[in-house]
Amino acid sequence: MLSDWHKETARKYNVYDEKDEIAKRSCFLINKNRELVYKNEQFVADKTEDYERVYEECKNLE
Repeated sequence: MLSDWHKETARKYNVYDEKDEIAKRSCFLINKNRELVYKNEQFVADKTEDYERVYEECKNLE
């Protein structure tokens, strides 16, 4: 989880909506080697499948 008050990270990951001045709900998994291993830039909070996919991807992290 990340709190991004100044929207710096949202801008770096290209999920910042300039028009509405908000970060798009997104999910990124970064491994211990600091490599991006999964991303969902249109994460839907009430969509069970989005959570399940993240859980599956987490199982692959070492």
